[in-house]
Amino acid sequence: MNPSRAAFTGRRRRLMAATTAAAALTLGLAAYGSGAAPRPDAASSPTTAPAGSAVAVAASFPAAPAGKALAERGGPASSRTDAVATAEKAVAGGRLTGVRLERDHGVAVWKAEVITAEPRMHHLTVDATTGAVREHRADRMPERVRPILNIPLDRLAAATVDREDAVRGALVRTGGGFVSELSLQGARTAPVWRLKVDEGPVRHAVDVDATTAKVTRYVRGTVGSPDAGRTGDRDRLTKEEVRRLSGDFGRDFHAWS
Repeated sequence: MNPSRAAFTGRRRRLMAATTAAAALTLGLAAYGSGAAPRPDAASSPTTAPAGSAVAVAASFPAAPAGKALAERGGPASSRTDAVATAEKAVAGGRLTGVRLERDHGVAVWKAEVITAEPRMHHLTVDATTGAVREHRADRMPERVRPILNIPLDRLAAATVDREDAVRGALVRTGGGFVSELSLQGARTAPVWRLKVDEGPVRHAVDVDATTAKVTRYVRGTVGSPDAGRTGDRDRLTKEEVRRLSGDFGRDFHAWS
């Protein structure tokens, strides 16, 4: 090859390599700039939960590492997923409708509610340290009012978004932490996964549509704050609905469970 032509070819190759590298750097910076805005820092003066209260349980566990996370970080030795698996295994054919972290006589526990097609609601207490079932009892609801439990069954039937998919969506929104409470709420045909995600002293309240997987509500507060995870009364049955569905038996079916 002609020496001058070889030199020209070499310069051309170096120019093309430099152009490619510059383009890659530009794309990388653009991708970085288009990322989600960083979450605000935790409140500098978090509300202190009363000693021994249920909310104090979550605050005693370490916060999640900085950055987005799709897996739960922190929480008790026996995780929520372990407790849920234990509860559903203990109830043949049962499906979880709710689970929350509490303190029972000074012991951190998971309180789970599992429903069967009968329908019958089972209440289980799972030790948050050992993973052992501490208590398991079925509801004592009068048979004539048992159809009221078709409400949570209808929610489960209408939910097309799996609870763990809802958890992952909530963790993407919060950027970390562990789920201290999860339940299926909302209307019979429009259910919502309602979650509380704790990250040190910070509590994130997240609602995930159980049919579209979209986050429909997000509130950031502190563990123990009256506003952290407040749900309002929109999911409670009215007295008239309870009377109609229960044959005028009692005011709240939870009293029979």
